[in-house]
Amino acid sequence: MAGSADGPPQVDAYAIADLSGLEPQWRDLAERAAEPNPFAESAFLIPATGHVAPRGLTALCVWGAPDRKRLDALAILGRARAPLAIVDVWRSELAPLPALLVDGERAIASLEALAGWLARERPAIVALGLPNVEVNGKLAQTLRGISTKRALRLAASNPRQRAALDCCPGANFAALLDAKQRKEWGRLRRRLEGRGKLEFTWSHEPTAIEDFLTLEAAGWKGARGTALMADANRATFAREMLRGEGAVADCAALP
Repeated sequence: MAGSADGPPQVDAYAIADLSGLEPQWRDLAERAAEPNPFAESAFLIPATGHVAPRGLTALCVWGAPDRKRLDALAILGRARAPLAIVDVWRSELAPLPALLVDGERAIASLEALAGWLARERPAIVALGLPNVEVNGKLAQTLRGISTKRALRLAASNPRQRAALDCCPGANFAALLDAKQRKEWGRLRRRLEGRGKLEFTWSHEPTAIEDFLTLEAAGWKGARGTALMADANRATFAREMLRGEGAVADCAALP
């Protein structure tokens, strides 16, 4: 996307229902994000906020300049939590990461603009909560720098290790395991292969989504009542999200 004219960042509040009109700028921001976050991209968040989100969410968009051509940050805020008036960046129960995207090169200016908007427009808010941030990531480093510069208190709570799968080109899942885990992984794979042909394929057929939902409901999640199809809103979210992610993948594969 073409760069916009120079100028201070501009912050606009949007109704959740209006976010779909920003998809081109939103996708462009996702390509420039300081930290990749598929759970804050339009293909995930538009159906999530439409079907599984609580009421009262607010979308804040930081534009790189008054012409509003370049989107530099997007955050979905929840309702303020009483009695201390703390507002969190919203995180869906179906996502491990919060609904926040920040441009990698303009992270400081964008986050300061968000803080300034809260100070002006929501003066009763005393703190902004950001769940599940990588403690050594660029976003956390930027927040530390801003807190020092503006003499703001930055507190971290409940640090923990989270399981993650490295899906970068050439990544090998088995190579990430120790010898005992690889042996167990191999044993489980052989048991599965003993039940039939085991293969991995990509599908662009709409029926594949229903096949997945049906398969999930037939397993232990279905037995516990936690499968996506156990809840109509979750099932609708899943269908729309998977269709949206598939459309984005198709566009990315074009020459």
